[in-house]
Amino acid sequence: MIEIVNVIDSNDDKLKKLESLPNNVRQIGEVQGDKKIFIEDYVYTYLYQYAEASVENSQAALLLGSYYEYEGQKIILISGAVKADKCTSNQSELDFTKDTWSEAYSSIKRYFSEFEILGWMLARGGFSVAINEHIEKVHACNFAKKDTVLMIIDNEEKEDAFYIYDGKKLKIQLGYYIYFERNEMMHKYMLNNKLVEDRIEPDKEEVLINYRKYFYDKKQEAYQKKLIGMLYVTSGALVIIVLVIGISLLNNFEQLKELESTVSTISDNVDNTEEENKFNEDEDIEDVNKIIDLENDEDQIDNETEDNEEKNNEKENNDDQEETEINESANEDVEPDVVTSQADSQQVLEEYVVKEKDTLLKICREKYGSIDMIDEIQKINEIENIDLIYIGQVIYLPIE
Repeated sequence: MIEIVNVIDSNDDKLKKLESLPNNVRQIGEVQGDKKIFIEDYVYTYLYQYAEASVENSQAALLLGSYYEYEGQKIILISGAVKADKCTSNQSELDFTKDTWSEAYSSIKRYFSEFEILGWMLARGGFSVAINEHIEKVHACNFAKKDTVLMIIDNEEKEDAFYIYDGKKLKIQLGYYIYFERNEMMHKYMLNNKLVEDRIEPDKEEVLINYRKYFYDKKQEAYQKKLIGMLYVTSGALVIIVLVIGISLLNNFEQLKELESTVSTISDNVDNTEEENKFNEDEDIEDVNKIIDLENDEDQIDNETEDNEEKNNEKENNDDQEETEINESANEDVEPDVVTSQADSQQVLEEYVVKEKDTLLKICREKYGSIDMIDEIQKINEIENIDLIYIGQVIYLPIE
């Protein structure tokens, strides 16, 4: 908690003196100079939610809090924020109107009557955190007091920056602090001005049906992958068999041509001498042996082809039997009421128990150093309103 002990006069401003600075803080960037900005975590969270609510036009909000003095330094403590509606705006520029101030003062009086206006927040998606002449003009016209602040948020790049007005122009601050403490006023404002609708809890039976459908789809996908693999293997085997048969037929054709040529030669030499006849008889015997060998080769090829077909059929039957056993085993192991880790999972999760003062954005920033994972954490835990988590609640966080 922040302890305030008295009021002193410093640089013509009556500042509340702090006994100590917030001790539960997170530093963003490199903090320099004698003026330091502290923004409460609920306020910081709300401003980013509000900035992301619309990327088509610029968004604005008023920053509320108090100025303090601590050991000769000026402390700008931002403890609240309200929407600045009914501004004239487009994607890059924004101007305040009378209606804007009228509604803003009404909200301040209702929720933050003890705070003063410290400056404003401007959200411009895709335009970086740099300021231009128009922004400086808007600030000078609406927040002319010295040491008022401007917070720029680029909600597309998830970047932000603070500027302090020195009475003439805005000067960028290289760093600031986010502090964490119970902020009932900001919490009440956020609940009454929700940017995201409350999530409707699904029916338990519907959850169970979806759960079963998920695992059924996974089994079907695995079965299809296995079937496709088997088809590839079978197709490859058939191609090899066809090539072997073709080569064998080609070799047999060449051998038959040789045999025909040999028979012609024998016929032409029938009238030769007895010695030549004997030679021809030996040659005929040799040719007959060739024919027998060819026939044996053909029989062997046919037998090998039949053996290969029987092996392939037997392999397919065994694969089908194994697949049936795997499917039966998978059906017996799946319990619809317990979520278990599957082989096809894309993420590894860890459990986290919500503690006092935790917010979803705080947990995200402490775990990952940014709020980039907030959408994925919401999706995994089915949390619609990131402001509504409770102490002791178990949530699951992706492991990077």
